[in-house]
Amino acid sequence: MMRHLLELGRALYPQGNPAPEELVDGLVQGVEEGTLYLLDIYPEKKCAKLTPFELNEEKCRRFLWVGDPPQSNAPRDRVTTRELRYLLGQVPGALVQDPGLRQRLGHLIWQVGTGKHGYLLDLRGYSLLDAKDVPLKEEQDPKKKNPFWVEGGVLRAQKGVETVEKPGDKLAETLKAAWGVQAARGKDLLFSLAIDGTPVAEWPEYRDYLARLLLNSPFQGAKEGICHGCGKPALVTPETSFFRYKFYITDKKSFAPGLVGEAFPKALALCQTCFASVLLGERFAERKLEIPFLGRRALVLPEGEGNLTLEALGNRVNRLLAQVRGLERVEAWRDFLQRLGPGTRADFLGFSLVLFERKRASTKIQEAVYEVPPSRVEALFQAMGESRWLGPWGGEVGGLGDWLDLLGEEGYALALKVAVHLLEGISLERSSLLPRLLGKARRDLWAASRGPTEVLELLARGAGWIWVLRRLGMLREEERETRKALEVAEEFRKGFEEFRERLEGYGFDPLQAGLYLLGVALEMVGNAQAQPTKYKKEPLLETIGWEGMSLLEVRYLAQRAMDRAAYYLGEDLTWFLRLVGMATDLMERGGKGLSQREIPYYLLMGYAQARARRLAAGRTKEQGTQEVVHDQ
Repeated sequence: MMRHLLELGRALYPQGNPAPEELVDGLVQGVEEGTLYLLDIYPEKKCAKLTPFELNEEKCRRFLWVGDPPQSNAPRDRVTTRELRYLLGQVPGALVQDPGLRQRLGHLIWQVGTGKHGYLLDLRGYSLLDAKDVPLKEEQDPKKKNPFWVEGGVLRAQKGVETVEKPGDKLAETLKAAWGVQAARGKDLLFSLAIDGTPVAEWPEYRDYLARLLLNSPFQGAKEGICHGCGKPALVTPETSFFRYKFYITDKKSFAPGLVGEAFPKALALCQTCFASVLLGERFAERKLEIPFLGRRALVLPEGEGNLTLEALGNRVNRLLAQVRGLERVEAWRDFLQRLGPGTRADFLGFSLVLFERKRASTKIQEAVYEVPPSRVEALFQAMGESRWLGPWGGEVGGLGDWLDLLGEEGYALALKVAVHLLEGISLERSSLLPRLLGKARRDLWAASRGPTEVLELLARGAGWIWVLRRLGMLREEERETRKALEVAEEFRKGFEEFRERLEGYGFDPLQAGLYLLGVALEMVGNAQAQPTKYKKEPLLETIGWEGMSLLEVRYLAQRAMDRAAYYLGEDLTWFLRLVGMATDLMERGGKGLSQREIPYYLLMGYAQARARRLAAGRTKEQGTQEVVHDQ
């Protein structure tokens, strides 16, 4: 992870350490949507106003939004911040510690105590333009009272502010009420400071201060050592709390070599040049390489041969992100290639993928896949593309995102595991996967969240993924001596040709093939039963033991279906009986190779694919009828 960010930073600034101006500009963050409020104060006139700006990239650069300090308990020390309470309290207290800024801001600061809550922006007696009055609130506890109020448009303060806990919070509360500041849900909210109409972020003194803050602070107390980034001897720091991606822990001795805090530099230490490269690479990754993937935030990191150039990076990013989005939804990749024009080659790129969740100052990795080679990406796209031959039976897969639907919220962890295994090429256990696929479909059916038709469509898509896993050699099965169904059933040469390709493609043994064919036969009865209710109910489907069945129970089910077939099927009864006969024969030859939890899957797989085939044939027939009518 650190290596990727380091290479990105080096590609952005191949000459080495960026100039302070370049460093600050390079670390500016972007926001998707929101508002920035500029608190503009005029000391001579003793007035202040709050001006809203719609946030965009230009505003983020103008006001130098580089983010608040990543450490959750660190003093807020940047003039553009997420909280008005920081801008009124902690930020002024931090800025006046800098000699250059103290000359310009010192007379505006009110010291009310010590520590990070000991300073306030002194707005007592200021007229607040376009503000409404805010009455003083009574509070018995002197530490909890709000000593600020607005009367006649002027900010007032009681005596005893020095005894109030976090006075900056109280001042912000009053000003927000006076100016009617409210955060819109789902949108960013930033605050910044201006003096006499000029944003502090535009002061040269502030830009210098910010550059020093970002690059020098981590090296306070740095010692001579070997940099893990470039391998050279230099002053190095083990400090990683300044990075926004919290994937490294350097504040708990239990993670240090030998359980000694002073030994952290042996595990990870960076010189100032490499530290700056990681900072810049991290910001670039955050702005350009984060995408939603499988319902989570994901960081996509390009893999290369090292020495990544800026030109190569620019060429890779769009294609790489389109490729990863395409793995989640294949149609997105096809659309991307189509936009590039006819004849565009589908060159694939290697990458690493980190799925994470960020809460406040912590970052929790949920899954990580490192160094997925281009050959693996190509194999996945090829197998998913080849599943189109299953289209008439409803088995064409749509991408890794299918697994979220196939397994549902309760199975999210397994869906993530399947996706990771597919990317890494690690096999999956058939015996544990099939019951989970059935479980989600069963819950949908019995909870009435989906009708029988939709549940069968889900099962057919799951069957498509089983084919893909077999195609990739990733479905691990118990070792047992068996022959393929087509090797023991010569009857497939006579009248069952339409099933040969599917059974060969899935590599079914006789027992699996027999269950599959019985499922095809059961669908004939189930379809006839469902027609009177317009497929809102399907009684036979509900009699299948979704949670598990023995082979004896399967035979009883086949017998019940045969009893009903005589009533429902009419002229199709002969074909039904041939299917059941073939299925029974194959099951008898197949032995006991499946667990009771797997048996219903193959039944329902045949059932679902037969229904998908029936619906596809109906649509084709309807389309042909419409074309004939149109021609007339």
